[in-house]
Amino acid sequence: DAYQELYRVTKEKLQTQPKVKQFDFNESRIFGKFDLYCKRVQKLMDMFTTIVQFSALANNKVEGMEALIAQFFSLVDDFKRKQYD
Repeated sequence: DAYQELYRVTKEKLQTQPKVKQFDFNESRIFGKFDLYCKRVQKLMDMFTTIVQFSALANNKVEGMEALIAQFFSLVDDFKRKQYD
């Protein structure tokens, strides 16, 4: 977000100086991949937070949670085996 904000501020400053060459770039082309990357990182952070929370439950041996925890860690194992690019 900071990169995009700086881009917009600079673009607005340039617009106050009409004799200077203006920014004429497609913002979605510039920031699109970066935005997608940030969303993927946020999803990973959320997933790792959930793993830590379930690990705490598993360590405390909460009664009646065994099946749910086993299923969760099975999903985590599946995720670990997935290929990534």
